[in-house]
Amino acid sequence: MSSVERNRESKKIAAFVMDVEDWYHLDYIDRRRVDCHLSVLDGVDRFADLLLSNGINNATFSIVGDLVAENAVRFERLYQEGFELACHDWDHVRPVEKDSETFRSDTLRVKKALEDITGSEIAGYRAPSYGIDRERVDILKELGFKYDASRIDFRAHKLYGQVDMTGFQQIRKNVWHKSGFYEFGVGTVTMGGITVPVSGGGYIRSIPWPVMSLLIKRYIKDHDFYLFYIHPYEMTTKPLPALHSGIKLTTRVKYRINKDKTPARIQNLINLLNENDFTYMSLRQCAEYYQHLQSASG
Repeated sequence: MSSVERNRESKKIAAFVMDVEDWYHLDYIDRRRVDCHLSVLDGVDRFADLLLSNGINNATFSIVGDLVAENAVRFERLYQEGFELACHDWDHVRPVEKDSETFRSDTLRVKKALEDITGSEIAGYRAPSYGIDRERVDILKELGFKYDASRIDFRAHKLYGQVDMTGFQQIRKNVWHKSGFYEFGVGTVTMGGITVPVSGGGYIRSIPWPVMSLLIKRYIKDHDFYLFYIHPYEMTTKPLPALHSGIKLTTRVKYRINKDKTPARIQNLINLLNENDFTYMSLRQCAEYYQHLQSASG
């Protein structure tokens, strides 16, 4: 644990993030075989309303660029309510599947689209399916981003990438810093040799809440930064569109499992974090806060 994390004045911080993508952006869906006119982005509004009802108006919504034009009013409303807007790629393709110049141009494209809504600089990025590497993280820094939030130590998921943090200073669990740029990660817990993420809509839905709550309690007992992420399709009130043939049964089950319980489980999570004296911040606010702590500590 770093000297910054041991600082008695440092807060326990929870960062809530919604990766704003539609159901057909999911990696296992062939968009040529589904009706992309069907949308479940009402889940964005439902998640925002849940947060606001709990007095939380500083979460982060990382947005896929190809949704911006048709949803500019929705995203402007989020920004006016106090939420942070961040980038989630242009077309929800993993960055490691793009050459560096395509990644650069696509990232600038979504950054500008969001800045046209906010009238201010977009500071953050999250990679689809954590599919990013060090080369592309360095590109984000070159483009003026203040943070990336695309790291997870969970090798069991075949799509998740790994970011080499050489040269970064780890200032607390799942927070790294280098020259004014921050990398944020999602927490995991290892029990009996098995590593389990303690965040994410898919995990909070598929793992029974009594078990997940114990895992989260174990994680936040020892660490003072917790990042939670979710997607609109997990919060929609609409029936989920049917998947096309050729998708594995286990994936089909995960797509739908316990979707109706998602709001209640997020409320349980908020209650748990409140009981443990966590403060809520957007990821941009987290970067600014940790920068302040580092400056104060010399």
